[in-house]
Amino acid sequence: DDNLSIQTLPQRVTLSSDGVTFSSDAGVLLYRWAFIRQVVRGSRYVCFVLTPLDRMHIPLRAFHDDKQVQQFISTAQSYLNGQSAQQSGSA
Repeated sequence: DDNLSIQTLPQRVTLSSDGVTFSSDAGVLLYRWAFIRQVVRGSRYVCFVLTPLDRMHIPLRAFHDDKQVQQFISTAQSYLNGQSAQQSGSA
């Protein structure tokens, strides 16, 4: 069998006006909205695009249903768009 599987720590992802926080028993990681380029839904993940190479993925299976996925993405994009508006308005 060529499949490789690893066990990872369960994580909690929290959206706030500060950014998106990924937390687990190992630690806490906050990405501020100013450093997130895009929030997109893929076929298996919600993806936070940080750089052309760096992304944070949340499996769709982590959500209860499609409605919760859409609400999460909508909230994240709302925060992200608000950050973009603040940056362009502060020139």
